[in-house]
Amino acid sequence: MAIVAPLDYGVLGKSDNWFSFEGVSGVSIIGRGTFDAKGPSLWACKAPNSNSCPSGARTLSFTNSNNIRINGLAFLNSQMFHIVINGCQNVHLRGVKIVAAGNSPNIDGIHVQLLRNVEILNTFIKTGDDCISIGPRTENLWIEQVT
Repeated sequence: MAIVAPLDYGVLGKSDNWFSFEGVSGVSIIGRGTFDAKGPSLWACKAPNSNSCPSGARTLSFTNSNNIRINGLAFLNSQMFHIVINGCQNVHLRGVKIVAAGNSPNIDGIHVQLLRNVEILNTFIKTGDDCISIGPRTENLWIEQVT
């Protein structure tokens, strides 16, 4: 199953997030599904440093949440970061695949910050920027077998 963003990048591009969870506990997103954010058209707009382009949306964001599991999903061509984990505890990502073209501007695979007890395991990340970016006040982060 694939969840595909609209071809018009402006539909998502003016939002901070495409899928966003805040203040949740015990959420699991498990499966073989794909989130395709159709980012290349927005990246092309940004290439000539145009001020008329929206900043873009993160594909999946969790904020101030606990006991989160993301397993087996694929993320393609986010407009901004693919996955953002902010202010969370007890987060487990396993078997996630993240892909964006090498010329994608500032498209991190996973960004984490202000969190405690996070595992990122058996994951494939290929982006034009950071595979995993680590922000301030990150405690007990375990990253293993990331290609």
